[in-house]
Amino acid sequence: MVLLLFGVIVSYGVAFLVLGRLTPAKAHIYAASIVTLALVAYWSWLDHALHASNRYYLRTALVIATPMLGVLAALYAHRADGRLTLPIPFLVRFMEALTSRVTARAIAGGFLLVMLVHAVETAKFVTAWTK
Repeated sequence: MVLLLFGVIVSYGVAFLVLGRLTPAKAHIYAASIVTLALVAYWSWLDHALHASNRYYLRTALVIATPMLGVLAALYAHRADGRLTLPIPFLVRFMEALTSRVTARAIAGGFLLVMLVHAVETAKFVTAWTK
């Protein structure tokens, strides 16, 4: 499951970077569509296993990642309000890159793909559980 999620994120990132040169405004849509089609093919033809044992490790990772996402959201909100002053030039450039529209689109597409993987894997688990 971790490898599947890693593969989805890396594939999306590569597709986003390549398509970002061709169609910057819609690169996230096209990249997510390509990865979604690849996932449909993977689930239809290759993956018929349940990843029930890996779910507990991923919940632990989610518990750890959620506060980090909260910190990033707080930094984003403070920067948008103009209340964030960073004395280190590297952090200023990092926050500018992190809060750009392109980055927001890329992150949104990545979240949607991760949610798609979790929704399909949960549906597979519930279907097997009820049988």
